[in-house]
Amino acid sequence: MSNNKNKRLIISISIFLVLAIIVILQVFVFNKRNERNFKDILNPVESYTIDKVEFNMPNLNSPTLLTKENEVWKVSRNDTIYTADNSFVENILNITTNVKPARVVAVSKDKFEENNFKDDFTIPVKYFSKGKVVAEYEIGGFEYKQIPAASPQSRPRDVIYTFIKEPKSEIIYAIEGFLRQFFNNDLSTLRNKTVYSINKDDILEIVGIFNDQSNNFSLTKDNEELWIYNGNNIDEENIKSVQSYLQKASSLTNPNFFDGEYSKVNLESISIKGNNFSPITINFYPVEGTEDYIIKSNTYNESVFLDRNGTIRSRFIFNL
Repeated sequence: MSNNKNKRLIISISIFLVLAIIVILQVFVFNKRNERNFKDILNPVESYTIDKVEFNMPNLNSPTLLTKENEVWKVSRNDTIYTADNSFVENILNITTNVKPARVVAVSKDKFEENNFKDDFTIPVKYFSKGKVVAEYEIGGFEYKQIPAASPQSRPRDVIYTFIKEPKSEIIYAIEGFLRQFFNNDLSTLRNKTVYSINKDDILEIVGIFNDQSNNFSLTKDNEELWIYNGNNIDEENIKSVQSYLQKASSLTNPNFFDGEYSKVNLESISIKGNNFSPITINFYPVEGTEDYIIKSNTYNESVFLDRNGTIRSRFIFNL
């Protein structure tokens, strides 16, 4: 009787040991061989330490570079360098570093093509800090999904996911957001679109010179903080109009860059002077045969802008 009990005990122990070995093999061997050690965080690097980003568009021979110089980001390609939109670049870094994947899409190379990891679509991205690559990944395809409502009172949510992977890995992850909007052929998406921005209370003088001389004006503040329009004091009824104009004239943003040739005849201009900023000059050049204007300022010598239908120019005309 005792022999039977010993046999059953030995069999039970043997079965337990076999199962334990299988579990160990699955955890430590199977996982490693099949790259099933999925990451909770991709690109684990602090965004503020990054001073260069490089990405390669599949249809271009030259990479696009974002480089940080004295806290100012520059964007360049083929030796053409522009001032970048600092806040936009910082936003890219915040979104694309320390990323938590939403899920694993695939774990084998034979799934690359169906998830658009192919030569004519993949965008490789590298992050540098002090000359060293600190993170890199590849951007593949994307998909839209509808997330079910969390409660009867809420609505379903439409979400776009981007597929990314590390260069030497076969694991494809899905992360929330459309990364290709940040990395594309058009440099203008990364360029600084702010022509200037000042505090309206610092403005002491604005002078406008136009081809139609009836639009010429001068707006100045005297030592007693009173505004003068074309040599005449402005009464209380028109002060609101002045303040509204100063608010409009205190900043200029334009996403419409112009990189072609243009005629510099029939120049019109606005000059702004005041405290706590260097004098600003904005030149308007009419485009012959259209209602468009070319805008060039002394704040960003590298940038020329297109003013479609003269909308911005009209904003700077001031009449009482």
